[in-house]
Amino acid sequence: MSKPKVLAGPTGYPILGVLPMLRDDTLNFLKQVSRMYGDIVPMRIMMSTAYLLNHPAHVEHVLQK
Repeated sequence: MSKPKVLAGPTGYPILGVLPMLRDDTLNFLKQVSRMYGDIVPMRIMMSTAYLLNHPAHVEHVLQK
């Protein structure tokens, strides 16, 4: 059995994660992150992990299935 793939994403700050970058320029930050890391990007925001989905099939799966 193969190991699960570890998703890469921006690291951010120790406690706040990527929150300051999201607040400064949300749209530009999300565009850069999607170009840099691909279709599924985990981002730490405060003490939680949020996932940015960039492929329409992934968004459809989450919203409809």
